[in-house]
Amino acid sequence: MQKITGIVLAGGKSKRMGRKKALLKLNNKLFVQYSIECLQNFCDEIIISANTDDFDFLNLKIVKDLYPDAGPASGILSALKVSKNNINAILSCDTPFVPAGIFLYLHSFMSDFDAAVPVSNGLTENMICLINKSCADIIENEIMNDNLSFKLILQKLRVVYVDIAAHLSFYNSSMFLNVNTKKTFLLAQRYFETKVM
Repeated sequence: MQKITGIVLAGGKSKRMGRKKALLKLNNKLFVQYSIECLQNFCDEIIISANTDDFDFLNLKIVKDLYPDAGPASGILSALKVSKNNINAILSCDTPFVPAGIFLYLHSFMSDFDAAVPVSNGLTENMICLINKSCADIIENEIMNDNLSFKLILQKLRVVYVDIAAHLSFYNSSMFLNVNTKKTFLLAQRYFETKVM
């Protein structure tokens, strides 16, 4: 398989949570560490997209946004520009139950596409995807034109949308749980306790 760069999106302001999501702990492990461990299974480079020095202790490449306050699209663009590989796995730090297998599965669909995005129950999971480094110019152009929605930017690319269903070997019921509120954090804790019991 081609070499892949993993990009952890950890630059969000976490307004709904009230504190940095990437530094939340689940079973004494930081959310950002769950993301890193997921990507390390198949990536030969890991980049953390963040705008603070909070992640220096990880000893990984930290990349700040080229366009501040432009949302996840800016973080993805900034990381793609310094990535050493053509294929890049995007993973938001607030989805701690994403299995590495989903990226390997998405990769099998990439071939002639710019990006591969999972779909679950009719909803696209844009912050968990594979994307080609060559898309950086298009993303930058959209940001400069004030189109900051990564979901809408994807519509400018050749994207394969891949259905993720329960019969897949890597599937778990909480893999797309987006922990961005105190309520969803409690759900994550409950899921983890159930999983390890």
